[in-house]
Parts: sequence; C-alpha cells; structure tokens
Amino acid sequence: MKTPELPCIKCQNCTFSQICEDYLFEQPLDFFIASLQRKVEIKMGSNLFSIGEPVNHLIALRSGTVNIYGENNKLVSVISPGMLVNSEDVHTGVYQSQAIAATPVSLCVLDYSRLYGLSQITTGVFSHMVHILSESSCDKSKFIHVLSQPDAARKVASLLLLLRLRNVKVEFLADTLLLPLKHKELAGMLGLSPVTLRRTLNLLEQNGVIKLEKRQVIINDVHYLESLLVSDE
Repeated sequence: MKTPELPCIKCQNCTFSQICEDYLFEQPLDFFIASLQRKVEIKMGSNLFSIGEPVNHLIALRSGTVNIYGENNKLVSVISPGMLVNSEDVHTGVYQSQAIAATPVSLCVLDYSRLYGLSQITTGVFSHMVHILSESSCDKSKFIHVLSQPDAARKVASLLLLLRLRNVKVEFLADTLLLPLKHKELAGMLGLSPVTLRRTLNLLEQNGVIKLEKRQVIINDVHYLESLLVSDE
C-alpha cells in the first residue's frame, strides 16, 4: 500500500514567511535568493545536524516531522511543519542536539552566515530574525508546558492539543494528527512508561475522545481534552 503524501505548508504559514515575502516575492534581492535553498528533500532517517557541528543555517520545516535528540540520545522535542528546526543553538554557534528526519521531510534552508551581509543591503533583516527566533521560543515554551503536566492523562491531553494547535496554525486538518514516533520513544519524551502511555491512549479511545489508527490520532472530542487541563482550576 502506498504511503500517503505528507501535507506541505503554504509559504505564508512558514516561519520564514515575512522575510521571504519582503526579499523573495515583493522586492526580490539577489543576495537573499542566493542565500536561500528552497524545497530541500530529505529522506526519512537522515541526519540534519549533530552535536558539535557548527550552526551555519536556519532550517524551516515545510512538510514531515523532525525529532530533536539531546544527550544520551533522548528525544527532547518534535518539530512540525512551519516551525524552525534549529533555533536552540543559534546563540552558541554550535549544535548541542541532533536532528533526525522522522519521516521524509521538505525544508527551506537559509544561510545564516550571509545574514550580516544581507543586513548591509536592507534594514529589515534583524527585525525579521527577532520575529523568527521569538516565534520559535514561544513554540518551545508550549512544549515545555506539555512536559510539566503532573500526570499521564494531562500530559497526553496537552500534547494532543499542542499538535492540534500546530495544525490549525498552518491550515492542516485540525483534528487529524500524525505521531511519527514509536510508543516507547514518545513515552520516554513525556516521562511515562510505555505501558502507562498505551493505557492512557486506550482509555481516551474507549471513551470516544480519540480514534487511534497506527500512528495517526483523530480527535473526536477536543473539549474533553481541554477539560482535563482545567480540572484543578
């Protein structure tokens, strides 16, 4: 059976949308065009960058999923379409993590080393960069909020709602979520045992809140998931 094609975001829903709108579409700058690689296709399982490598590019995800691993090969983050893959280590100049394509992925890659030169041509570059990095920082805060939930039910509910929010942001189907992770890996990221994760997902499915189809989750009752997170308020 042929694997369905992964959805790809529109340019206006990408973290690079504003800088591309100004320097690629509205008033094209040759220097910017030469600094940007568009629609870079990467095979599933490929390494995007590794710990200790220099940060030479900003990487925006167009389609697919990228997993971020820290020390001891621990999964620490999952990147969805529209997001910046490598914001964490821009300030240090050296990667402290590893990124692996969990599915086939499509990327846009901006040469970070050329941004200073671009700033000498046009004054708006740094404001665009602040926007890109601020948006990425906000995404990280939301992910940390998922991990900080006190129990399995709320961790799972919070994760599903975050993935749903990401879908809405980039105009994908809101309630159809792809989890390109093995249960053991997902459980480890959430600080749960695989048994606890499976039991939590099964309970949500038995109650009609979600429907599980291998690594796809269909949300049937978003209000129930939201109620789990406000039950103590």
